[in-house]
Amino acid sequence: MKSSLIVAVLLLGRIAQAQTYHRQATLGGLTGERGQCVVQVMVDGAAELAIRGDDITVTNLKGQAPELRQFQCTSPLPGNPAEFRFNPASGRGRQELVRPAAEGQPAVVRIEDPPNGAGMYAFELSWRAEHDDRDRMERRPRFTTDEAIEVCRKEVRRQLSERFRPDEIDFREIRLDDSPGRNEWIVGELEARRDERRGERMRFSCSVNFETGQVRSAQVDPLRDR
Repeated sequence: MKSSLIVAVLLLGRIAQAQTYHRQATLGGLTGERGQCVVQVMVDGAAELAIRGDDITVTNLKGQAPELRQFQCTSPLPGNPAEFRFNPASGRGRQELVRPAAEGQPAVVRIEDPPNGAGMYAFELSWRAEHDDRDRMERRPRFTTDEAIEVCRKEVRRQLSERFRPDEIDFREIRLDDSPGRNEWIVGELEARRDERRGERMRFSCSVNFETGQVRSAQVDPLRDR
């Protein structure tokens, strides 16, 4: 019994350390061929920050959960920018560009903070957009994560209404999928109730085109207890 409790505590610690969340950038300043993002974050341990468009994913690798203090961009980071640069502005520990923004992949920055409390870190990303990126941004803005979540929620409600006709739908969780290769998927869980019967828990997923805001596909399945 004691060994099981220790294992459970260790697992909970690992889950807490792997905590991930998303934020949207505050957009402002001059726009045009050149762009810039400024990031400020409090880290106590180690963290990775992935920037794609106007969305940042903050992942705790070790220690206390990182606290994002600022994420401001002149425009969304293009998927394939030219003259991409990473500039560590301040911080007592190590800041490293793990992967530049290229071929549609996000820019990833890793921060490692030394012991003895949390430290404040700041860095800048700057770029010159290629012509195809500028033309695409001028034609239409990229959908934000919040907008993609909302269109997924509406599509899931529509499917449930047609298939089960529930009296009430309670979304327990809905978020951007942070699994590799699923950067345009929205996933979550819900409870659908009908009449006075006990609600049925379900999981759902939506593939969303972030350029057009259209739902490519959506699936809702019962959540079976393991």
